[in-house]
Amino acid sequence: MNLHVRTLVQEKNFHRDAKGRARDWADKPEDAKYDQAVLRSKRVPFSRRPLNILVSLDEVRDMARSDVIVLTGWHDPIYWQILLVAKITRTATVGFYESILATHTHRRGMIARLRASFFRSLDSVVTPGVAATEAIVAMGVRRERIFEGFNAIDIEMFSKLNQGDAPSQEGGHSFLFVGRLISLKNVDLIIKAFARIANARDSLTIVGGGECLNMLENLVRELDLLDRVTFLGPIEYKHLPDELAKHSTLILASSTEVWGLVVNEALATGLHVVVSRNCGVASSVAHMHGVFITENDVEHVAQSMTLSRSSWNGRINKPDILKHPPKELADQFLLAFDSGLGLSKK
Repeated sequence: MNLHVRTLVQEKNFHRDAKGRARDWADKPEDAKYDQAVLRSKRVPFSRRPLNILVSLDEVRDMARSDVIVLTGWHDPIYWQILLVAKITRTATVGFYESILATHTHRRGMIARLRASFFRSLDSVVTPGVAATEAIVAMGVRRERIFEGFNAIDIEMFSKLNQGDAPSQEGGHSFLFVGRLISLKNVDLIIKAFARIANARDSLTIVGGGECLNMLENLVRELDLLDRVTFLGPIEYKHLPDELAKHSTLILASSTEVWGLVVNEALATGLHVVVSRNCGVASSVAHMHGVFITENDVEHVAQSMTLSRSSWNGRINKPDILKHPPKELADQFLLAFDSGLGLSKK
């Protein structure tokens, strides 16, 4: 199998988006067995972000030689152009869809109808979890065309640190937040919940940067938590496993979140997780040991933090998340390819 990856921006610019990714996020593995290039397209200014339009006939010819085209978006004209090329050349199309119903800005009207039409036109769709599958089903995509996997992380990178000494309760319970400091993440809510339930030796560490930093620092000062809340700032991804291993409970209380991969990473490290039911990951991990699903308010987050602390017996030796290695998601893509190839030739 040959894999050709085509992107809309250069690899070195992957981190320059609204998600605040670190520069090392874009690193291509040295042993990668695929080629990567930028699609030749014209960027047209439009509203809050430019639109991309395919302008190269050579790119069209290359796509026509493919057996399967995987589309990871729908909102840009270039995706529709590629879909049209695929239909004309009878090339199989497989979509990858991560969004959940809670993150849909447009739930009805023209845009919602266009989104549903796009995904119903694909031969098959891969989703990374239960919540994304619910969103695709709601668009009218037939269930037999949906291949549900489990959103993947480098399990080994995190689980290998689940071997050493776990944080001791004698020094208090160590809570952790990792992510962008923006209003959507509700970090102020986490701080207020911590203030409500914290014992004398409990601690809260906040990893990340963003526009809310000053507000959050002021809140910590107002609540007289300067000795128990630490702002570490952003850290490189390669250092995240070590930081997770220093703590007991990760908290993710976002108003909405397409997934929340830091939950996977924390669970693989053996931590407990308090996670908002509005996060895409919630419905896929709710049954796992050490997971506490919460509503998005101070009272419920505080209750879940208390439950996590009271049930903490050290890191979980064999976390349930280890049953979902990257291969599980990869296998669903292979099944989707086979299904798409069969349907496209009919």
